[in-house]
Amino acid sequence: MTVLLDDLRGRLFLKVAEVAELMNVDPRTVRRAIDAGGIQAVRTASAVRVPAAPFWLQCGLDPQTLQPLALGEHQPGTETQNEADLAPVDLADDHPALGAHRDPESALRLTG
Repeated sequence: MTVLLDDLRGRLFLKVAEVAELMNVDPRTVRRAIDAGGIQAVRTASAVRVPAAPFWLQCGLDPQTLQPLALGEHQPGTETQNEADLAPVDLADDHPALGAHRDPESALRLTG
């Protein structure tokens, strides 16, 4: 599946598979990020959807145009309650299972 930004313009919600494709990661990684609070999501029954505007902002893109935001730029009406909501999240620091790949010895075992 190839996801193009133009195809997603104007959408209110993104599918987990679409987010995974955009981030070039496995959908399970996106679901773990959602569970850890790194990506906002809405759950309805068995469906999980990512609100598009907060995701685009977290990626540094203007939600209307999907163009890169200038450093520190905020669009009217897209303010969050906490500026930390827009900061990039390193899930490995907060979740031991996700940070296991950061162990230098295990990295050597995997590559060596």
